[in-house]
Amino acid sequence: DGTIDRFVVHRSYGTEHPRVAEIPLGCPEYETTESRVDLRRRLELPQDRLVVTTIGFLSRWKRTAEAIDVLLAHLAPDVYLQVLTPHPFQGHETREEVRIRDVLARHSASADRVLFSTEFRTERDLLDRVHASDLGFLYHGQDTGSVSAATKSFVSGRTPLVATGSTHASDLGEGVARVDSFDLGHFIAKVVQLSGDEGARTALRAGMEREYARLHMDAIARRYLACFGGLS
Repeated sequence: DGTIDRFVVHRSYGTEHPRVAEIPLGCPEYETTESRVDLRRRLELPQDRLVVTTIGFLSRWKRTAEAIDVLLAHLAPDVYLQVLTPHPFQGHETREEVRIRDVLARHSASADRVLFSTEFRTERDLLDRVHASDLGFLYHGQDTGSVSAATKSFVSGRTPLVATGSTHASDLGEGVARVDSFDLGHFIAKVVQLSGDEGARTALRAGMEREYARLHMDAIARRYLACFGGLS
């Protein structure tokens, strides 16, 4: 109605209006002089295993407990799993944590290949752990009205990512292996497949390098300046 001069959205919502500008959600700036070998040594991650990581707030709709259950049954024994899922700031999802701990108890023989943490980590520690990983996954089992901040940690870390076709990750371009179906079995099959395909992971990592150049905060800030700079 003329009140707003520019309205920024992070992804397409099908709204065609001259005052609406689409600018993706930026990812944190991240650089490191440490090699992945040194990072893993400092973070006490295994050097001789493939490291697969998921992150993000504990929420039932992400079905993290079910994903871990299926993954532990199908991943190769030499794969190490990082599950870095703090409680949401709105309140503790203790029931979801209990579900995950129940799954881990059922897979007690795999206890030495899983790090499950609900600790709210510093951005640097989280990004170091993502960067030290070989592969990431984020299961979003529904479309949402927003976009994921968790995906941006994988962009910052230049780490290949498996995601569903949910709109929650629709602002990402390269570096992502997408599973169109919300079927958890199909999603886990893609994670397992990529865990055994170094060539595909290398290609995805190169894509994430390009995605980082597009989405890091400095690049996004310049887009905001361009968007708002012409306003009087």
